[in-house]
This record gives sequence, structure tokens and C-alpha cells, in this order.
Amino acid sequence: MKIVTLGYYGSFSRYFKYLQKNISKLSKEIEYFNMSIYPSAHLYWKNQGERSVFLPKEIRKVRISNIDEIGEIYKRINIEDVMKYHLQLLGIKRDTCQYRKLKIVALKYIEYFDQVFKKHNFDIFICSGDSRMFVEIAILIAQRYNVKIFYFEQGPYDTTIIDEKGVNANSSFRNYLIKNEIDENKLEKFITREKSPKFYKNEYTYYALKILDLMYLSPPLKNIFPIELVAESSFINLAIRNLKRILSLKNKIKSKLEVPKKSILLILQVPYDVQMMFNSPLFNDFTEMVEEIHKSIPREYNLIVREHPLYIHNYDVKMYDYIKNNNILLINDLPLGEMIKQSEVIVVNNSTVGLEALVHYKPLVILGDSYYDSHEVGFKVNSKDDIVIKIKEAIENNIPKNRINKFLYNLFFEYLFEGHFQDKDLKSGDTIAQHILTRFYSGQISRIGSDGHECHK
Repeated sequence: MKIVTLGYYGSFSRYFKYLQKNISKLSKEIEYFNMSIYPSAHLYWKNQGERSVFLPKEIRKVRISNIDEIGEIYKRINIEDVMKYHLQLLGIKRDTCQYRKLKIVALKYIEYFDQVFKKHNFDIFICSGDSRMFVEIAILIAQRYNVKIFYFEQGPYDTTIIDEKGVNANSSFRNYLIKNEIDENKLEKFITREKSPKFYKNEYTYYALKILDLMYLSPPLKNIFPIELVAESSFINLAIRNLKRILSLKNKIKSKLEVPKKSILLILQVPYDVQMMFNSPLFNDFTEMVEEIHKSIPREYNLIVREHPLYIHNYDVKMYDYIKNNNILLINDLPLGEMIKQSEVIVVNNSTVGLEALVHYKPLVILGDSYYDSHEVGFKVNSKDDIVIKIKEAIENNIPKNRINKFLYNLFFEYLFEGHFQDKDLKSGDTIAQHILTRFYSGQISRIGSDGHECHK
């Protein structure tokens, strides 16, 4: 059996190595092939003496003939579709040098993945997320060669997602049939358990490699770094934000502001979030989102905006002007749980924070598409005209606690796996290994025996 992984950072590689050890305990004859996107991922594998391909470097060795004659489709893949995230993120327009540069990179990824998947005849593909150009192309090629795909993503409340369909709005849990039998004491203990310490505390190599990754995420010299790895245009802004975040974690000062009575809390995501770009049918601009929510709440209510901790004071200037001119509160330095408890209604687009609102049994208005929008635990907005109605419904109605508990119990104990990929002591490796191999062999001649070992018909 051959298993191929695709990871972003060194912390991903560390986790994939942990999974590989556990998979190998169940099936000995397995060969691993690792593909890395950012330098820290590749360097981790190399330091461990493991095989790794640094994709940005490798694909630039690929030669494509007659590039200017290639239209919108190459090897049955729509090129602009797989470029969508990067085009929107970087504001790249058609018929520009940047568009052509990104198109050439996309063609090289298609060609490379097609050659690699064809040559190695992989059985299982474990990938990080389900979006961004290099991941989307790899998924399409893997599907073409009938490779079993498992999508990896960090889950809420220090958990892990391993899904055969996708993550976030593409998650299989979105259509999951909720089971009625639950243990509320078990649920409460899970939610209130202590967080596990993370592996990177006092790991100075981790922070050094993080700085290296940041240079690829937001290059100080754009022309010499791979365009497909860029996630932000300003390296200085990104560096300052990360520095501020580190300092704020070490020097927490309680806010002088308080959440007033009759408040509605709007929680923002980072602008380059894949969820915001791909699964947000109503909004792609936070200024517009703030304006629409502000106009939609009853006059006697206060609107509070909370920024994402990675993007504080870095949203569009127009959003801050609107907040200032309309007496909207902007509060970032109160604990999130405290703000949620003190607010009457929570509004999110589709971030994981929505689950924290549910844990506190707060009325939740959901603007975008998410894995928690289809189980009647919140008030899903289907159009901009619907916002006023859903906020009014959220104020006047409470979702039954029993329904929320059933949803949370099924999510935490039937779908997610215990443990976060950055934990110092990783968890659930044996369970996830069993999960992966069982689902792979269920469609093959081979299967996993009741004792957990590989057997054959």
C-alpha cells in the first residue's frame, strides 16, 4: 500500500508522521510519500530522515509546451476554477502578467500531480483542507486515479477532523443524521476539560521556521517567491500583527470597555480565510457585513464587533470609519467566552466560533455556509433581506437546549477525534489509523480484521 500526504507547515508534518507510525502498527507493508507546501513542512521531514518533496521547487522543474495555446481547460481541469482562491486573494485580474504567471504555475501543478499519481499508483491521499490551488488540483488528480482521499483539518475544542468528503462547509457532518441518545455529563466534562499543552512552547526552532514560512506567505520581495504560496500582500503588516499577538498574549490587560445590556455581537474572520472566500454567498467584504448587520438590528440594541485575533486593526479603513461614525463598539480584549455570555445574540459568518456560542446556548445567527448550519441549532440567513428577520427570530426565540446538546454530542463523540495536531502529547493516533484503514479496505478486496490487523479474502 502507498500513502501520500500533503501538508502546509512543520506542525502538519509532525502530525502526519504520528499518524504514519500508528497506521504502520496495523499494516506493515506501507510506503509513504510526503509532499510539503511551505519550508517548515519540508524541513521537518528532512530532519526526521523521511522522504519529502518541496512542491514549489519541484513543480518549477516541470516543462509545459505551447503555454500560450492552452485555453481554459488543461487535462480536463478548469484552470480558472482552481485559481479562484488566489485570484480573489491577490486581486489578480484577467489579461495581466500576474494572471499569466499564476496560470503557468497552475499548469505545472496539474502536470506534476498527473505524472506523480500515475507513476506511484497511490492508494490513500491524506491532504490538509480541501481548498487552495495546489490542494484542489491534487484532489482532482487523486480522484481521477481512484485514490482514496482523507481530508485533515484541526477541529474545534482541541479536536481533529478526518473526513472522506471535505472540511468546513464541505464536511460530511453537515448532512449527518443526529442520534438521540446522549450523555450530558460526558458532554459537559468534554467541553470544560483542560486544554493540552502545545508542543511548540519553548521550541525556538519552531518560531525560526515560522518566520521563514511568513516570508513565503507574505514575501518582502515578491518576484522571487512562489506566487501560489502568497497569502497576504504586505510582509510588514503580517510581521507586525504576529509580533503584536505574541506581546498581547504575554501582557494581557483587561479591557476598560464592558458589554452593555441588549447587545448583539458580530464576530469577524480573517479576510483571506478560505471559508470567507468559498463559503460566504452573501458577503466578501467585512465593511458591507458590518453595515448590513448594523442596519438590521432593532434600534434599542447595541452592536459590538470583535475582530479576529490575527487581524486586529488591519481590516479595511472604511469599516473602522463606519464603526466610529455609527457608535458601534469595537471590543477585542475581553475574553471571548465572557463576551458571548453577556451578549443576547451572536452573529457569525461561518467560523468555528459559532460552536462556542452554541456551547453557551446563545441564539446564533449564521450568515454563511458551515457544518453547523443545517441542524436547526441556529438561525441561518439565506439572503441579505433575510438578516432582519433572522435577527428578530434569534432575539424572540430560544433553540431548545436539548437539541443543541444532541448536536454537540454527535459532533464531538461521533464525528471528531480527540486531540489537536499541535498538542505536545498527540492523541487518537490508533483510532484514526483504524478509521482510515477500515474505510479504505471496505471498498477493496482486502479488509481489516476484527483484531485490527490486515487480512485478505
